[in-house]
Amino acid sequence: MKFLLLSLVLLAVNAMAITPAAAKNKNAHHFVLVNNNKVTSKQQAANMVKKRYGGKVLGVQSVKGRAYRVKLLTNDGHVIYVTVDAKTGKISR
Repeated sequence: MKFLLLSLVLLAVNAMAITPAAAKNKNAHHFVLVNNNKVTSKQQAANMVKKRYGGKVLGVQSVKGRAYRVKLLTNDGHVIYVTVDAKTGKISR
């Protein structure tokens, strides 16, 4: 019983991590993931994006210390740009 209750609580907490904008978006690869962690380096931003999308990181730019813009070659051959908010860790495409 405790395991079931704990599982339900964790599921509810996880569901709250997706922003309302993401819930409305039917295209899953465009959703926003909230990480709630400060991002302090280009390498950290690159690792977060690679973990989320896979593929190969082609480059990372710092945007006035407020965000990181990551250029990524996806596994299916597309080049995309992903933004990581330096203050919140929010990943958006």
